[in-house]
Amino acid sequence: MKITNCKLTNNPQRKLLQFFVPEATARAAA
Repeated sequence: MKITNCKLTNNPQRKLLQFFVPEATARAAA
C-alpha cells in the first residue's frame, strides 16, 4: 500500500487498516 493512497482516502482506508492489520498479524502469527 502507498502512503499517498492512505492520504487520499483517510477515513475509509484507516478503518480498513484497523480491521485488516490486526487480522493480517493474527494470521501471520498463526
